[in-house]
Amino acid sequence: MRILAAVVMCALFVPSVVCAEERFDRGSFRISLGIDSAAGDLSPDIAYFVANNLELVVHFDAQSLKIENTSGPDDELKTTALGAAMFYDFRTNSSMVPFLGVGLVGYHTEVVTAGVKTNDTDEVQLSLAAGLRFLLGERGSVDLTLTGTGGSLEDNLSSASVDFSHGQVGISYSLFL
Repeated sequence: MRILAAVVMCALFVPSVVCAEERFDRGSFRISLGIDSAAGDLSPDIAYFVANNLELVVHFDAQSLKIENTSGPDDELKTTALGAAMFYDFRTNSSMVPFLGVGLVGYHTEVVTAGVKTNDTDEVQLSLAAGLRFLLGERGSVDLTLTGTGGSLEDNLSSASVDFSHGQVGISYSLFL
């Protein structure tokens, strides 16, 4: 997995130093690949600049993990997420660009133990983000992001509802097209 990540990062980095145009202008696109402190997996984003400095971001992520239990049957965890956000980039005359964002993310999680569904939850989260882009060449950036989310967790098996919140730190590589 790490080798695949290195290959993808290199494939994204090369075009970042050979293209030229204004990256934050209306009509531009941004694709990114990042990792965060919550899930720890690689996840993609795609963004479209609907106005200068204002981008609409779409995020999709899916995971399937096998959790080995020493005292019982193994668990299988499946999670899917789909989110949309608006980000505003504060253009500066330097290679560092701060940004703020707000969005909604929907999650669906299932846990299966010994072939029996033991957990089935749906979540909707409000997400607030702040970060700093370190620009690379004419088309690339490394982005550090701090995200706080909160929402409601609905357990479909027990009909219970729980409110929650959490924060995470992420790093990603972005290519502007």
